Amino acid sequence: MKLNLDPPIVNCSGIFSYPDVFELLDRKGAAFGGYVTKSIGLEERNGNKNPTVLEGEGFLMNSMALPNPGIEACIEELNGIQLTKPLIASVFGFSVPDYREVVRHLEEGVKYIAAYEINESCPNIIPGETSISSRFGTDPRLTQELISSIRKITGKPIIAKITPNTENYVEVALAAEEAGADYIGCSNTFDSTRLSGLSVERDVLAGGLGGISGPLIKKYNLQIVRHVHEAIDKERTGIIAYGGIGSSRDIVEYYLHGAEIFGLGTCIAYRRTTDDIVRDTKMIWREFQNYLQNNSRELRGAVNV
Repeated sequence: MKLNLDPPIVNCSGIFSYPDVFELLDRKGAAFGGYVTKSIGLEERNGNKNPTVLEGEGFLMNSMALPNPGIEACIEELNGIQLTKPLIASVFGFSVPDYREVVRHLEEGVKYIAAYEINESCPNIIPGETSISSRFGTDPRLTQELISSIRKITGKPIIAKITPNTENYVEVALAAEEAGADYIGCSNTFDSTRLSGLSVERDVLAGGLGGISGPLIKKYNLQIVRHVHEAIDKERTGIIAYGGIGSSRDIVEYYLHGAEIFGLGTCIAYRRTTDDIVRDTKMIWREFQNYLQNNSRELRGAVNV
């Protein structure tokens, strides 16, 4: 099942991922085809204490540790939202039953959710000690069990958001596809130890090192998109690209590597106001449309040829 997003642009989960911000951006006509919630879990979590965000040259590091008010409060909050574009619920858990219960509650409690993003890749539960990515994102067998379990309780599109912090991300993506995922989300934040040339002292953030996002990770994530695109059934499964998208040129690069939907984080993380976000997302989409009009749509994934 495919998502109908016009334009094929969403926010990255965790970046301005709150209903009142979605509503404001929607009313002002920002160029988002859908909105992705903050990752929702069963129980209330406070997350890490400050400092949780570090800004460097070309990157952001965070160790938020998935703060959220829990499923019941999220349902109440989401039922009051008014949007003209689809809402995608990002979901996390600490076991397969956890994920399944969150999706079940959302299925029963929030009827207009258009799709589920299954976050099996967050590295920031207790940085350096435990993470979702180490439990689910590196294990194809567990990924298949997780996505299969969710597929049984919803007919809506499922996005398996994979981790970049493993060598076997293609096997994980294929396991998700086989289990019924409609999209592979490529990908989540990077463990800084996997990025060459980046040196950040430990204990800068609460809980130690967090996940790296921003322009610095784009060149690495482009390769993940390319490798996953080469492996999946392209008629059946799509790719959503996240990671360092700050301009239409970045979207074009991800498009040429095989992505069909694009998650904006970098583009909006540094904007001061919603008006800035509205202006810049419109510009990015207009420039990408011009690219598509002047080039064959068969170029998607052409870098693989």
